[in-house]
Amino acid sequence: MNKPILGATSLIFTTFLLPVHAANAAPAQTEATPSKPLICLALPDLRLAGNTPAPAAATLRDLFSSQMEGAALGTKNIESALPSQALPEARQAGCGSVLFVTATQVRPVAKMGFLRRALANAGTTAGGSIPGGSSAGSAVLRSVTMTGVYSAAQLVTAVKANDEIRLDFHLDGTADGTSLTSGHLTAKAQSDGEDVFAPLVTRVSSTILPAAKKATGNLESR
Repeated sequence: MNKPILGATSLIFTTFLLPVHAANAAPAQTEATPSKPLICLALPDLRLAGNTPAPAAATLRDLFSSQMEGAALGTKNIESALPSQALPEARQAGCGSVLFVTATQVRPVAKMGFLRRALANAGTTAGGSIPGGSSAGSAVLRSVTMTGVYSAAQLVTAVKANDEIRLDFHLDGTADGTSLTSGHLTAKAQSDGEDVFAPLVTRVSSTILPAAKKATGNLESR
């Protein structure tokens, strides 16, 4: 006669005990997933050796975003390019820091028997043509003008053998606007169409990672 009563008691005890165990386990699962440092990306100042299609700068920023995801960094795009405007926008977006990048392509040009450095045009413009002046480059430009789309592959077509790509960067904290880290990296293309942008972007991401983590911690403590 007592067995049914004991069975019912065990069932009731188990029913109430399981939610207690689940509630205790939930916080441990949440604490085990750390948040990524969040960096806001200003639109890069991209200076190709020829005229620079307007969407090309956004393409470079997308490359930074994808590379940073692989380096355990979260990113958000912001529209402002000037630090005075970008910092408040980045702070409102919840970013601990904001990255500013200037990418310059320098091309050796033969003139009167001497090699001279052809500095890139300052600023970004939708006019002109892809460096090299080939029909393929012109077709790419027409596609960019008509669709507003510029792919990473098209960005690479702008690179010619012996071109030097230089990335100047500085990471500013949104808490007080101070510079957290800065520097520049360069790479020289060995052949036409060599992707020298991606390795440089990866190196920049690795360089700023410690400062980005620290900036996120400072923002969360405020």
